[in-house]
Amino acid sequence: MSALLEFLTAGTLGPLHHGMAADEVAAALGQPEAESVSRKPRVWKYGALQLALHRTDKQTERLTSVSMYFHSGQAFPPCARFVEAVPRRRDELAAFLASAGIVPVSDTTDPADEIRLTSGVSFTFDEGALDSIHCSWPRSAGPPRKQLTVSLPLEVYAELQARATHDRRSVAALAAALLEAGARPTETPV
Repeated sequence: MSALLEFLTAGTLGPLHHGMAADEVAAALGQPEAESVSRKPRVWKYGALQLALHRTDKQTERLTSVSMYFHSGQAFPPCARFVEAVPRRRDELAAFLASAGIVPVSDTTDPADEIRLTSGVSFTFDEGALDSIHCSWPRSAGPPRKQLTVSLPLEVYAELQARATHDRRSVAALAAALLEAGARPTETPV
């Protein structure tokens, strides 16, 4: 039960934790049984457990999320077997969390919805039955972030795209860096 509570409150899964390098994951669990075709992120599969690894630089991939699927019919590896003790019905899981003193960040009564915890753990349901458990950690440390969508003239976007390509990063990452380095909302625009 302690492994389950540790996962629910801290998001650690046995030897696995946020930011582990791919070689550390392989040392802890062995080579994956299967691997995704996509490389962004790369997903390693260990039975009903899937691990997402994102590239942090040209050579290092790091663990950024863990997913466990109950509909796959596959077994969980030893480090995740504690999830077999998780209640499978939404109402039972909500009662279990309350009895453990764990207050969800978001919880609705919609049986198709999800329950999210402050640890980054979320539970998804299909008609009130537990479908999957996910734990996603932010890719970078720092203050909480919020996504913003903006509309730009095509020529401005083309300039951003050219610079982003030159800098070897996404347009979104470049735009965020430029905004963060530029004027704050309380300052007069130039």
